[in-house]
Amino acid sequence: MRPHIIQPDRPPGQQQGQPPYGGHPGAPGGYGPGGYGPDGRGQGGYDGYAGHDDGYTGDRGSGGRKLSPKVLIGIVVAGCVVAGLVVGGLLNSGGSASADNAGGTSSTSPSAAASASASGSDAPAAADPAKQQAQSLDALLKTSGNSRSSVVGAVASTKECKDLGAAASDLRAAQAQRTGLVTQLGSLQVDKLQDHAALTDALTKAWQASAAADGHYANWAHQAATNKSVCKGGHARTTKEAEEGNRQSGTATEQKKRAVKLWNAIAEKYGLTTRTYSQL
Repeated sequence: MRPHIIQPDRPPGQQQGQPPYGGHPGAPGGYGPGGYGPDGRGQGGYDGYAGHDDGYTGDRGSGGRKLSPKVLIGIVVAGCVVAGLVVGGLLNSGGSASADNAGGTSSTSPSAAASASASGSDAPAAADPAKQQAQSLDALLKTSGNSRSSVVGAVASTKECKDLGAAASDLRAAQAQRTGLVTQLGSLQVDKLQDHAALTDALTKAWQASAAADGHYANWAHQAATNKSVCKGGHARTTKEAEEGNRQSGTATEQKKRAVKLWNAIAEKYGLTTRTYSQL
């Protein structure tokens, strides 16, 4: 009869015949690193070890390692955070670019607008003061010949002793019109025109002489109407008033010829109306 050997108490979970963890390598039935199992085969250092330090669990069937649920959850959360940061950065970058672009296309600095306005092809050219003065004088010259036909007709009627009262009235009206031309000429600015002093002098003397001639012719018509000795045989006798009228008319013609040469040079330069002396 064999003696009964009392085995020491096993740690919980230790199977019968299995030495404690960390048994000496090579000891009978040892399962420590480099030890041998009951079948004599070597055991891998950590095969079958349920370690918790690195977050992996041993799998006796496959010998591989799996991610623990906690690690998986951590990876998923970290991935979501990274993705959120990337998307947020892209959105912020796009919004800023859009805002910058919108601001760039809709805003224009006052200095740039002023520079463009100043250098634009549509900007009006500055008016030429000399041309403006020439245009004003041209408008006055258009009215200078308005009384010419009436004067010619009144003088012809006086010579023939016809309609003497109407002739005298027309001549007085012409005299007033020529005097008015001198007044209007004096109010015009012509200092930018070439030879403006000579032109003004010639026009003034021409219209003054014409006004004087009209006055003398009007007096002649009155003489013919009131003095029977003036009108004989249907023709008016030449009196001193008629002679003075002829002299003043000659002076007016001389000054008009002088003035029209000066004016036509200006008119050609600015594209205005050229004239003959009889139109002044």
